[in-house]
Amino acid sequence: MAVADTGSFRAAAAREGVSQPAISQSMAGLERELGSRLFDRVGREVALSPAGRALADPARRVVADFDALPAILESDDGPIRGRLELGTTDVASIYVLPRVYRTFRRRHPQVELSVRVEGTESLLAQLRAGEIEVAIVNVAAGGLPAPIPPGFTSEPLYRENLEFVVSRKHPLAGRRRVTLAELAETPLITFKEASITRQAVDALFRAEGLVPRVAMEM
Repeated sequence: MAVADTGSFRAAAAREGVSQPAISQSMAGLERELGSRLFDRVGREVALSPAGRALADPARRVVADFDALPAILESDDGPIRGRLELGTTDVASIYVLPRVYRTFRRRHPQVELSVRVEGTESLLAQLRAGEIEVAIVNVAAGGLPAPIPPGFTSEPLYRENLEFVVSRKHPLAGRRRVTLAELAETPLITFKEASITRQAVDALFRAEGLVPRVAMEM
């Protein structure tokens, strides 16, 4: 390309900072490899042959792609690229993270965001196994230990107050106060036993020596 741009082996050698014989040898080797003459001599200058003109634009693209290779590699001050494997619970994914997803994609358009929606225990197991890089999970308060694997760092994102909910037509709906004993006798729809939320609910009743009537697990 230097020879094509300058029309001279000598000028091309000067531009590229090499000797003229080096340019001539490289060009002769390229012509042998391609099986075509790339330049015609016109007096003291050289001009692209028909084969050279056919290869000029593709060759410029090759050079441009090669020059762009360093930019593809991630640097501290460059754009973030790659793939982020994120795991989250369904509640967080539905009610907390949609705005975060949009903001992240807007700020880091070259990152492919992969989201897995599963339970806390499963996500922590995947985090330990290196299958995901970030896990947004439920950690129960009130004395239950945080199930964060050793070697990982946790950061609180939000706090959710759990409430018992009944239909407006339910006998308890009009009451100003309801005891845990009364709630324990009321059929309860709750999460599966392995979930952090269920463990928090069970611990609440267990502290009063009560066992809730679980009518349905989800």
